[in-house]
Amino acid sequence: MTRQKEALEYRLRTEAEPSQLIGVRRNVSTHLDLWGLEPMSDDVCIVATELLSNVHKHAGGGPADVSLWYPTGDTLWLLVSDSSSNVPIVQDPDAKTTSGRGMKVVAGLAEYWYVLPTRTGKIVACQFTVPASLLPTRREALKRCLP
Repeated sequence: MTRQKEALEYRLRTEAEPSQLIGVRRNVSTHLDLWGLEPMSDDVCIVATELLSNVHKHAGGGPADVSLWYPTGDTLWLLVSDSSSNVPIVQDPDAKTTSGRGMKVVAGLAEYWYVLPTRTGKIVACQFTVPASLLPTRREALKRCLP
């Protein structure tokens, strides 16, 4: 009988406020480091920050959930949920515009992203491909994180 591999998960409830972003980045980065995914930290943290900034600017702020999910294989998911049904869109602002590039950044850094409506708002899910060079570290991450 073979034992099924465990997915690694991390969840954080936060307020979608600028003052909270540094703590979110720190927590996300710490968990990626624990999981052996430190080289992915900058991209994932930038995307998390952009999504939470969108919740603050376009959805009225309030509570948001940030989740990392690293199932077996080469995929890492970042999920940000909030209580607004407003769907983020990729804009193409002109050079003089000082905002509106957040989802373009998300689309450029994540392999794939989509919006899942929920009864209480939405989830923005972003998929990142884990480089093959980091996959051997998964076994070590499981040893560190699981009892």
